[in-house]
Amino acid sequence: MGIYSLDDPDFQVLVDKWSDFEKRVSAEWHEIDRMEINQLKNTLLAAWISAILVTTIPDEHYVIFNNWFQMSLTLSHQRNLKNEEDNKTLEFLMKKLKYKALNGQIKNWHIEVYDYWRHIVQMKISKNKEWATYNNEICNTWVKSLFN
Repeated sequence: MGIYSLDDPDFQVLVDKWSDFEKRVSAEWHEIDRMEINQLKNTLLAAWISAILVTTIPDEHYVIFNNWFQMSLTLSHQRNLKNEEDNKTLEFLMKKLKYKALNGQIKNWHIEVYDYWRHIVQMKISKNKEWATYNNEICNTWVKSLFN
């Protein structure tokens, strides 16, 4: 494909199409993050409720709360680090795709852009499922440790 000029109508169509795509990507990525945060909150809440229910000595509630809070901070920090890595990967992939799109190297937008994005989303969701499993294991181990 050729080099586009800023006043080229075909280039403007590409720019508009890319802009719409970026907005969609941003909204979907934000929704995936929101779902991940909700999963973590629910897991931590379930661990807290389980801990309070299995603890029969009220004086231990303060210690349990502090331990739970530390676990929550650790998991949240680990989540932030994981998501920073995910965001950097997304940024890299989007720059690469944007270059191809705005330089007319995309022959079939649906396959080369939308399918590519679908694969990125599937990888992110798969990674988030692994992360949720890890969180569940950590919280379950913590609750089980209260029985000892």
